Amino acid sequence: MSIFQHLSAFEKGEKSPFNLYNIKPEVQDDNPDNPDNPDDPDDPLSPPPVTDDRISVSFTMVTHQKTWIGKHTVRLQKNTSVRDLITQVFDEYGVESKGLSTGYLRSVTYKGETLREFGVGRNSGWQYTVDGELPMLGITQYKLQGGEDVVLKFTADYTGGSVSGPTAEEEEKEEEVKEESAPESETVAYTDVAESDWFAGSVSFVSEKGFMTGVSTGEFAPQLTLTRAMFVTVLHRMAGKPEGAENEFSDVAPDAWYADAVSWAYANGIVSGTGADEFSPDAPITREQMATLIYRYALFAGLEGETDESEYSDGAEISPYAKEAVGFAEAAGIMQGSGGNFRPKDDSKRCEAAAVFERLYNATAK
Repeated sequence: MSIFQHLSAFEKGEKSPFNLYNIKPEVQDDNPDNPDNPDDPDDPLSPPPVTDDRISVSFTMVTHQKTWIGKHTVRLQKNTSVRDLITQVFDEYGVESKGLSTGYLRSVTYKGETLREFGVGRNSGWQYTVDGELPMLGITQYKLQGGEDVVLKFTADYTGGSVSGPTAEEEEKEEEVKEESAPESETVAYTDVAESDWFAGSVSFVSEKGFMTGVSTGEFAPQLTLTRAMFVTVLHRMAGKPEGAENEFSDVAPDAWYADAVSWAYANGIVSGTGADEFSPDAPITREQMATLIYRYALFAGLEGETDESEYSDGAEISPYAKEAVGFAEAAGIMQGSGGNFRPKDDSKRCEAAAVFERLYNATAK
């Protein structure tokens, strides 16, 4: 996973791996009382001092297999951020990326090859080092002073003392959007789902596919809030119920009905948890959390798509980690807002999820 927003692994470090300050002693004039001193700063006839704030740093970009951009010198202004350094190099070499402007680099494309977060495993992603150390600051915060050796690298496995994954609050905040229209399909007979309901066709579709079932005989409970365990279970069913891996969460019992789905989703980078070793299976899943999981599942399924900037009236309420996912879900036609709003913090309902799962299945099955 990317280290840009997940630097908690260094919180207990005793010292910073680099010096953030440049403290210099004051230089006093050898003869301050000499009015003829040409270097006297108080002399109005003295020429202004010549300064050059441009610095030189070295930059390299490597992957887990090879070097993409060899080590070379870059000239830029002092106190330039690492993000702006990367942006300058990317512009020079024609490198495309996603997430760089926000400081959370999710994918990089160079000469037709793309490497993205979770692309080669659940611990894979982009990170950067300065003078061989993993900084305790993100790329938007680290200011270059000159002489640094910056390496942007893609790692297949960040474990081993480098970084931790996305924070709990940034990791799984995903949800879906209620829609006025749903894809057409035949209606399944549930006593609480009328044929005239906008979600009726989708409920029928996911029921026929076995992705979702009723909560009791004849009842679907369309307005019931969807939990994280429920959502991940449906994704697992859509993927064909593949085998998972060892359970990593203390609040997921080995014999829980959702245990296999959670371990599979974790192993494939679709979820990571809400705490150090917790998944919070019974917590409601929000719409922005749902969008995030949809995005990661789509990447897992090999679906390529645009991540257009969404223009919802409540767009400022969308968490930074979820903005790209919301843009993807909207551009792909998988999620849509209502009344110009996305409602990112609202809990997702089963009827909304049914429509989303139908669209996601149709998009990834092509």
